[in-house]
Amino acid sequence: MMGGAGPGAADPAAAAAEPTGMQNLDAVIDKNQSFCLNQDSGHNMGNLFIGDERLYLQSDTDEQLLITINFKDTVNLEAISFGAPVDGELFS
Repeated sequence: MMGGAGPGAADPAAAAAEPTGMQNLDAVIDKNQSFCLNQDSGHNMGNLFIGDERLYLQSDTDEQLLITINFKDTVNLEAISFGAPVDGELFS
């Protein structure tokens, strides 16, 4: 998961691989306090943090997901980036 972050929020080596102005926030995301409503139990929010592009988050009922992400530290989040297949292959 990427976004804009405050000082010390991400590893400088990892930040070098990210697009300009974007940093990986995995280190400051409190995964135990973050959750998603309407998630399918087989394709839950935990998949977002594994790093395997074959795993994904999917709704159990409709197109809507209500995602709450808590952080361990203060971050200045200006944007967030999510990935999804362009062809809509995962969705019916």
